Amino acid sequence: MVGPTGGLIYQSVESRLPMGGQTQWEGEISYSYPLFTGFRLEGLKRWKGLEVLKKRLEQENTRRQLILNVTKLYTFLYQLKAQLKGLKKGLEALKKGVEEGEGFYREGLIDRASLESLKGKYWEVKGRIGRLKGEYRRGLEILSGLVRERVKGVEGLPELPSIEPRLERRPDIRALKVALSIGEAQIQMAEGEGYPQIGLKVWGKRVSEKIGLGESRYFNSDRSGVGVEINWPLFTGGEIEGKVEEAKIGQLERGHLYRGYLEEAKRELEADLAQIRGLKRELAGALREVEARRVRLAEVEGKFREQLVTGRVLAEAIGKLAEAEGRVGAIQGALLFWQVKGLLDSGSWEGNRKK
Repeated sequence: MVGPTGGLIYQSVESRLPMGGQTQWEGEISYSYPLFTGFRLEGLKRWKGLEVLKKRLEQENTRRQLILNVTKLYTFLYQLKAQLKGLKKGLEALKKGVEEGEGFYREGLIDRASLESLKGKYWEVKGRIGRLKGEYRRGLEILSGLVRERVKGVEGLPELPSIEPRLERRPDIRALKVALSIGEAQIQMAEGEGYPQIGLKVWGKRVSEKIGLGESRYFNSDRSGVGVEINWPLFTGGEIEGKVEEAKIGQLERGHLYRGYLEEAKRELEADLAQIRGLKRELAGALREVEARRVRLAEVEGKFREQLVTGRVLAEAIGKLAEAEGRVGAIQGALLFWQVKGLLDSGSWEGNRKK
């Protein structure tokens, strides 16, 4: 076997038996085993093991991206469902308003324009519900394909662990650290070419004037022995030094890439946390708006029954409440996405998965 940087590391068993017109016959079998390879064999083993680890970490990082894509689709479906919930409530309120409005119109208590405003809003909301249901069903089909199992619906928001900076657990960052270790192994292998290689050689050899290599009548037929082989590259024209320098330059580049990537990861995590804080403040405001819209709708419904406001005012109050409830769902969905992204970007996702 020949090492990746050249030179003898293992030598296969070999045998020789010359043929043709012979007055003397010989046969030989030998085997060599390395005693010292200038640390190249150790570097090769380390390099191969690190390459396997790096591939596994790259696969884990692909899984990390898949989790983020699934979360993005899940939050979109959750937002659609929240909108549908708000619109369905609004549709029920509008239906009730239309029924009451028709009774008021027959009694001559409201004009036709007021009644038509309620009916127009009712059919508008019903059309939006139908469109969003179609989007929701298509989204579920895509999500089912991503997770490779049938998803019938999204049910609420999962409880997530807290975000703690554990960047060293991220598979992409761990893969870059492994690449640095691979660089060190490559330097070790390049430097090892300048060391002598020492191996043990054992051979069995017989020489005889007989084709069967039996005992000779004139000399000792057994020429077997054991010895040490040394291969020392005393002059290579700067080839070894050039390989070492190239390996060291590559290692410097990998180190620069690792440090820059780590700094970018820290900045990205800070942006995630800032986004989460902003969404939490926005969610608090949206919840207060929903409460205010509910109070306003109850007030408008009472006035509509007393014919103090028109159907247009009632339809507007119902629509505003539905919009506010849909906005809460949209913010909650966005908050879920950024929390999962923060867990992935911080390394907390991997940390909690390993516990």
